[in-house]
Amino acid sequence: MVLRASALDRPPSGAHGLVGKSLKPQDQGKDHLPCHALVPHKADRMRLVRRVDIPVEHALDVAPRVGEIPDVAQYSADHSIGDQLVGRVRLFRGEPAESFRKSQRICLWLQGFPDQAMRTARRTIESARAQDHTISLCYALSTAACPVALWVGDLAAAERFVSMLLDHSAKLAMAVWQAGGRCLKGALLLKQGSVNTGLQLLDSALGELRETGSVPRYSAFLGVLAEGLAGAGQVVAGRAAVGEALARSESNGENWCIAELLRIKGELVLLESPPDAAATAEGHFRQALDWARRQGALSWELRAATSLARMLRNRGRSREARDLLAPVYGRFTEGFATADLTMAKALLDSLR
Repeated sequence: MVLRASALDRPPSGAHGLVGKSLKPQDQGKDHLPCHALVPHKADRMRLVRRVDIPVEHALDVAPRVGEIPDVAQYSADHSIGDQLVGRVRLFRGEPAESFRKSQRICLWLQGFPDQAMRTARRTIESARAQDHTISLCYALSTAACPVALWVGDLAAAERFVSMLLDHSAKLAMAVWQAGGRCLKGALLLKQGSVNTGLQLLDSALGELRETGSVPRYSAFLGVLAEGLAGAGQVVAGRAAVGEALARSESNGENWCIAELLRIKGELVLLESPPDAAATAEGHFRQALDWARRQGALSWELRAATSLARMLRNRGRSREARDLLAPVYGRFTEGFATADLTMAKALLDSLR
């Protein structure tokens, strides 16, 4: 059984067959989903057998057939690596979470199960460390443990995970994971209150990530940068950052975080306070709600509902605010001590 396909570093030469088509000269410089095929090897370890760089526009056509590549197929009789990559592509595109949740652990958080997401991330980290397998560990840290810890507000765990990612990816000289780890470190510093240091690190790390050509989570990091800039009083720069993130999402189909980007844009509109700020921000918040609901992303929906409810309350529409937020909060069955649910509960209590 194939265990993982992950994003790593530069592609090797000599990619052949189907995947070779995705690496033609005309595709160089385009946004792509960089994936390495990892399959079981000796002593329950995994072996890196193929780098697969898939231009975004070809992703769903190419991903299902990656298992047909000879040096991948010989280790993977069921070709399930293609299913793993399809799940990753669908997450990137923001398709309904229930259609691929089995292949993406991060969907637990998106679907509104933050406690399960953290438990699963911790188990995965423990398993990778027990096997002493650095590639598996870096993949799990980058794609699950670090972002989930930041999302739930467990900053102590986030600090441990980010430090672990930076340390182990440095040993492997993996540029994508190093850049991603530095982005995560910048996001962590922002949450810890080190705004200037966090902004500087995140901005430089985004430049590094852009150089790799890797697009997963790039737009999401731009959203984090936008919020950080706004928090530092640089609202215009924040608007530019979130505008770039939304433009990238529109151009390359990276829709998995579009609800959050729209919510951030609404918050920044309110900070700028133009004459039509309330109506414009409400429009962005309701767009965010619509995207989250269509994707089955309950956690994004809660954030958007909280932002909109707060705005409604501040404008004397408290009953409408409670009617909006209470049903979303009520659909959660766990995670009540996490940052987002704690904030939503406090807002609901103020609306009584």
